[in-house]
Parts: sequence; structure tokens; C-alpha cells
Amino acid sequence: RTCVDSLLYLACWTRPDIAFAVSELSRFVSAPAAAHGKALKHLLRYLKGTMDLGVVYSKTGGGAGQINLLTAAVDADWAGDADTRKSTTGYVILLNGAAISWKSKRQSVIALSSAEAEYVAASTLVQEIVYCRKLLAALGFPQPAATPVCEDNASAISWSEGAVGGSDRAKHIDLREHYVHGAVAEGVLKLVKVPSEDNLA
Repeated sequence: RTCVDSLLYLACWTRPDIAFAVSELSRFVSAPAAAHGKALKHLLRYLKGTMDLGVVYSKTGGGAGQINLLTAAVDADWAGDADTRKSTTGYVILLNGAAISWKSKRQSVIALSSAEAEYVAASTLVQEIVYCRKLLAALGFPQPAATPVCEDNASAISWSEGAVGGSDRAKHIDLREHYVHGAVAEGVLKLVKVPSEDNLA
């Protein structure tokens, strides 16, 4: 338990690359099995071998000569938890190419398709992007264009652009998730298709 608590600190502040692993391990701290101890040791060995890695912040790095450009990536597995069949959301928000906000968290609902899992993940990300954009504007760095968000699911991108209406497959999605469509319509963000292997989230 003490070791996982320490790893939670790292995952929250300096090592976004271990966020998912620490999230999974933290679910079993009250009743760990041998497999969880083995996974914990594996993670510690990974950290020892990558002690020179970290988040590097710089004045530039937004691409195309732009400074203080906000970008993001979002992803979700589908029914990844074998016990509950719930999916896991993962996202990262970058400023000048360096991570400033990230999350790996089990979704509260059971997604009926991979597209729905991705859309639920995107709705979680939208809330954080809205906050980051307001904070940057207050600091004197307004974001003139919609924040580009890397997404690897074509259906989720279509839904964000308004293709949900009338679709029998999407009628069951809660209104909260349609927050993504509203954010796209308002120019807050735009989901951009990327191959799964290139999705930073």
C-alpha cells in the first residue's frame, strides 16, 4: 500500500507514462494477490530503468512556430475490465508539446461499443480542455483556434461533428456525452483522426 501511494504521487505529478499501471494497481491495495506484487515489482524495475525520463517544458514546441499552443490526445479501451466490463479512459493535454494534464480512469458506465467508450472518454477530456483554455486565457495566452485532439475512432469523430442524431446505435448515449458535440460546434476543440499506434494517449 505504501509503495502504491508513492507511485500515485509520481503518476500524478511527473510520470504520465505510469498513470494506467498505477491506476490498476491501486484497485488491489486492500487485498493484493501474488500477481499484483509481481506487477508492482515490474513497474518499479521500469522506473529504475527510465529514471532519466520526465516531462520537459519549453517556451516553444507547439509546432508551426506557435507558442503556447494547447493540443491533446484521448483514447479508451473497450470493456477492458474483465470483472465489470467497464472501459478505461486515458487522455493527455499538452502545452508546447509537454504534458500539463493527464488521466487514466475507469469509466462509470458500461459502453456498448468501442465508439461509445471513446466518446465517453472524449467528454471527460472536454471538461479539462475547457478549464485549461480558460486558465491560459486568464494568464494572457488565449487559444485562438479550436484545440486539436488526436482520436483514433472514426465513429466517435463523426458523432462529435453531429452524426449522432437519428442513429439507432447512438440513441442510448447519455446527454452528458453530447457535451463533446457542443464543444466541437462552439470551436473549443476538434477531434482529429490519427492511427492507434500514433495516439499519444
